[in-house]
Amino acid sequence: MVSGSGNLNFTMLRPESSGALSCLYSLEFDMFNVVLFMPCIPQNTGSIGRLCVNAGCPLHLVRPIGFSLDEKYLRRAGLDYWKHLDLHVYENADEFFMRNIGTEIYFFSTKGSKVFWDCEFNDGAFLAFGNEESGLPADFYD
Repeated sequence: MVSGSGNLNFTMLRPESSGALSCLYSLEFDMFNVVLFMPCIPQNTGSIGRLCVNAGCPLHLVRPIGFSLDEKYLRRAGLDYWKHLDLHVYENADEFFMRNIGTEIYFFSTKGSKVFWDCEFNDGAFLAFGNEESGLPADFYD
């Protein structure tokens, strides 16, 4: 259940033989932010949007985007969830960085020097991914 404060509440339940559900554990944490730089494939973006809605994560799209946000493939992959998505769209990477000064951003790339399981992600962190064809922009590595 996503609360209005921006926290995600997660409860793991186990069915008992009596038919009742017992709580195994419960977590509450601030949601992550998912960032897609220059996405190209509408079905992928739609699926990621659906995941973001269900996980309580805002989705940030950085232009140029290789498709229209009204495209039927995007809506089909996002299903009924797309209208519930906390979506932020930026004209370019510069605008994204200017509007998110001081945030913690983790860039996922094959060119990285650290694997993600060795990172300690803080609540509210931005998880950034490049596009499906070429990854993150080359100037990110300069």
